Order: sequence, then C-alpha cells, then structure tokens
Amino acid sequence: MNSMHPMHPMHTMHTMHTMHPMNPMHIASRRSYSFTLRSAGSVAIAAAAGAFALPASAAPADEPLTIRAVAPSKSFLMVAADDVRGSVERFKKTPLYGLWSSERVQSAVAEEWKEFEEAQKKRLQELGLPEDTMSWPVNGGMALFLERNEELDTLEPQFLAMFDWGDGADKMAAYFEASTAEYAKEAPDRVSTKEIRGRKAWIYTPESPAGVVEGGAFGGMGADAMPKMENIVMVRDGSRFLFSSGTYAMEDALTAIDVPQKTLITDQDDTRSAIEQLGTGDVVGILRTGPLAPWLNEGAAGPAAMVAPMLGQLFGDIQAFGFSGIIDGPVGMLDGAVTIYTPGERKGLLTLLSASPVAPAPAIVPQDAIGYGRINFAFSGLMRVVESVVAGLPEFMAADIESSLQMYGPTLTKAFAALGPDINVYTMVSQPITDDSQSNTIAITCSDEQAVIPLINMFAPMMGYQSRDFVGQTIFSAEGMPMAIGFGGGHMIVGTTSNVEQALRASAQPGGAGASRPGAEQAALSLLPSRPTVSWGWYDTVAGLEVARQLALASGSTDSDLADFIDEQGKAMKDVLGVDKVPTKMIDSIRSMDAEFLAEYLGPQVWQFTSDSRGFAYRVSLLRPKKAAENR
Repeated sequence: MNSMHPMHPMHTMHTMHTMHPMNPMHIASRRSYSFTLRSAGSVAIAAAAGAFALPASAAPADEPLTIRAVAPSKSFLMVAADDVRGSVERFKKTPLYGLWSSERVQSAVAEEWKEFEEAQKKRLQELGLPEDTMSWPVNGGMALFLERNEELDTLEPQFLAMFDWGDGADKMAAYFEASTAEYAKEAPDRVSTKEIRGRKAWIYTPESPAGVVEGGAFGGMGADAMPKMENIVMVRDGSRFLFSSGTYAMEDALTAIDVPQKTLITDQDDTRSAIEQLGTGDVVGILRTGPLAPWLNEGAAGPAAMVAPMLGQLFGDIQAFGFSGIIDGPVGMLDGAVTIYTPGERKGLLTLLSASPVAPAPAIVPQDAIGYGRINFAFSGLMRVVESVVAGLPEFMAADIESSLQMYGPTLTKAFAALGPDINVYTMVSQPITDDSQSNTIAITCSDEQAVIPLINMFAPMMGYQSRDFVGQTIFSAEGMPMAIGFGGGHMIVGTTSNVEQALRASAQPGGAGASRPGAEQAALSLLPSRPTVSWGWYDTVAGLEVARQLALASGSTDSDLADFIDEQGKAMKDVLGVDKVPTKMIDSIRSMDAEFLAEYLGPQVWQFTSDSRGFAYRVSLLRPKKAAENR
C-alpha cells in the first residue's frame, strides 16, 4: 500500500497527475489552474468513490447552501452539482444502470468488484471506522479565481471547493480526521491547525511547493507548469466541508457563510445570463472569459500576444461558456449542453453561420449510414472574414498572406460563392471490419461545379490527383491516395474514393434511394425542435460500439483507447483511495456486448446547435432504447 494515504490534499496532488479530467479546462490547458482543479475535485472523488453501490440518503428538507453562495464573484470558473444524491437515484432509473446491473456486466466485474469492496473495508478497518462511513454528498461544487502573488507580481489561480454531506457529515468527518491523523504521524511538519472564523482548519503543506516557471503563467508551456501552492486548507462547517488553496480564500468563504454576500457570482451579468442560456442540470459549469483574461494576457508574450486579438476577430466578444449534464433528462437518459454566451455584435466566423429548419438528410446520404450531421455555413462570406483577420495582423505577418490572397483570392472567391450553405457529413462502415472501416464523407451543396473545379485544378496536380469521368460525373482521385473529390447531384463530395463513388452513383439515380431512412434519423426528426437550426445530427450508438467490439475481437487483445483510459483511471483511483485494487477490467465484458445485447440498453445520440440573441447552444442527448422510450 502506498505510504501516503487518502483524503489528504497533499497526497491528492501527488496522485492526480495520472487522471484525465473530463472537462474543457483540461483540454485547453494542462497547467496551473488544471492542477488546482484536479486537486480540489479529487477530494470529492476520494470521499464518494466507494459509495457507488450505496443507496442514496434523502436530502435535508431545508434548502442546503451551495457553492453559488460562497464562490467569489471574481471567479472565472464555477462548477456546481446541487443534488448529487438525487442524481444517483435518477441514474438508477435509466437503462444505463440496467446495463451496469446486467448479468453479463456484473459477472465480468464480480471478482474485481469484490476485491475492491474488501480492500475498502480493510482500509476503513485500518482507520478504525465502520463499513458504512462512505456516502454520497448532498451537493458539491468548486470555483477557480485569480489572486496576485505580490512577491512574484504574477496572477495565480486559486480554488475553493465545498461539499455538503448532510446526515453523513459526522462519519465523513471521522474519515477525514483519521486519515489526517495518520498522515500527520508520517509528516508532522506538513500538517497544522489553526482557527479561522471560529472553525478548526487543517492546513496541509506540499512536500515540494512548485514554483512558477520563468516566463509568467504560461512560461515553459510544459504539462507540469503550475504556480506555487503553499497550503491547502480544509474546514468543517456543520455538514459542509470546505477546501481552499490558502487561508485567505478560506476566510473569505467562511465570511460569506456567516454574513451572506450582497453580490454573488450569479448576480454578475455574464454569469446570470450564461446560466439562463444554459438551463438546469445535474452538473452545471460556467467559464467566464472576462475574469480569466488578465491571466491569459499576462502570460502571453511574443507571437502568443496576437492570439487574443485574432480570436476576437474570428469569434467576436465571447463573454462566457457554459456546460451541463442531466441524468434521465427530458430528451434522453443523458442530456448534455455546451453554450457560448456572445450577446454583442457577431464577428468573424460566427457571422457565417446561418439557420434552417431540421429536415431529412439529402438522398445522397446512404440508408446504411450510422451517423449524420448538417451545418449551415455561408462560404460566400469566408474571404471577407479572412481579409478582415489579415488586416488586423502586424505588417510583417500580413505581407506574405496578402501576396497569397492576391494570387489565389479571385479563384477562391468564385469557388466559395458556389458552395454551401449546406454541409452534410455522414459516417459509413465498410466490411470486413478493420481500423479503417469507419469513415466520414462530406457533401457540400454546390450550385456551379465549374466555378469550383478551377480551385481543385490549382492544387490537385501537386498531390497527383487527376480528374476522370465516373457515371457521367467528375471525380478527382490519385493512385495510392485514399481520398477523392467528386461533383454530382448538386454537391461537392469529399471522402474515401469508394464512398465518393457510392455517392456519385446515388446522385446519378436519385429515384433509387427509396423512402426508408435510418431509425436514428427518424428519432432525431421526431425529438428535435423545429425552430431554425445552425446544425443538427444523429449517431447510431449501438452500431458504432459494434464496430469497436469487432475490432477488439479481431485484434485478440484488450488493447484499445478505452482500455488504456479505464486502466489509467483505475491506477489513479487506487492511489487516491489507498487500496490495492479497483474494478477496472471490463474490457472482456465489452467484447461480449454485441449489437443485439446493447440495443436493449442504448439508443442513438441526437444533437442540435442553435443560435439566438444570447449566442449559441449545442445540446446532445443519448436516447433511451426504443422499448424503454415507448414505455415512458
């Protein structure tokens, strides 16, 4: 067993480097604020992970305090889960829980799950705690905000997290205290206590505080670049447990509890409007660009300093991003949303997005496609946007681009004027199943192929592409090259040569397409609102998973991105919980889940991207399987 034990922010900092946070913040930057995010979030993971199989307790009758009441109004990120126990209960009502509970899955994980439970019991026994110590919190949340380090004169991200354990608070407090006492014996100089606003605070000091890398917040741009974090503080306040990256942040949070703030983060115009745009969710998060901008600007130097102005020209004034997840939602058993709050004048690429009602896919999309998406994009205005961005660049950067635009601009302008606005993307699967079986094809409406072909001719010879006739239509392809470009049926088609040829055959015989359409498309058309839509689509979840299953069978091994991801999460969870084993080896059961079996538990995915005066919203749903949907 690891010499460090769970539930210490100290130990958390050591182990969480192995985890893959499933959030946009991690994708955008694995730097200092990602570090604090993972440190805070792991506290909740470690405390609640062992409670997955436990029944959820009822929340208190009175409305509990949430992160919204204590998050600093200057926070650039806030994530809130206001009803964790309710979310667990709602999950148990979904077919997804039925999939987890099925004999096929449970028999595959039974041995490891038993080992996991025994390891957890052993760990609790070592701490002198009863088996029912672990439980889900009532609610939880986290906020990230900036503070200036006066010594270094740099802005540094700080975190505040709060979890309310309701009627399980005493047992969780015993868990925290026992773990802390054990760690204090091993490293007495790294654990201390003090009083903050009448509460006992545990202060954990990192073994080797990481210093800020030279060059500001983004200096070095390495994956491990992070600001100096001198302390992590934990305080119990009734049924609530608060965690922060310093005593000042904790004092401010406790003050907000004792003397409710007059101005909350949710009172800020951008936060309030972004939340209204996003709607409700089991988990809701808001990322505000205004409070984050000083840190980004401070860290930008050289060419990086041009990034923000260029983004402004390309996308306009984006004030906030929102994201949410709903379990057993109004559309699917899982509903998700990502929103862009940009209430001002649209600029750049956003001005090229148009809307149209949801309608069936064009006949050129094959009936055996397993996925489809459509977006409305005004290619005719693309050159205008490019020119405006180039005009905003420094002269030394713009000169070369302007000379290229003078050379190719007329041809590009003429070609773009003939393309769009409909962009259709569909997914096909070829047999036998190989790594290349699943492929995407793009079909863009084209009003005048003779206006576009000169553009293709300009670049095709460089790659060995030549034009040829195919069923009376034009196709560009090259020997040994997998991709081709074809023109037919009022579309420019880009994809693998076989898919382009199939599309051209279909466009040459439009009457042979028939009226039958994929079930996933029918489900999408029946569920998605009929209001004008920038983009929409669907995906046959079961068909896609069947491809992955057959690939796993063909490979004869458990090696896959999914297997690697599960194993990595398992290693991190093992370290955080301080146990020897966690139930992560589900690949064998996945290999046995054929399409017929999965169809009992999973429906297709549908999504829609809409625009209004507040900005844009992307909403996606994993639907219930057909039988479950009919019984609702």
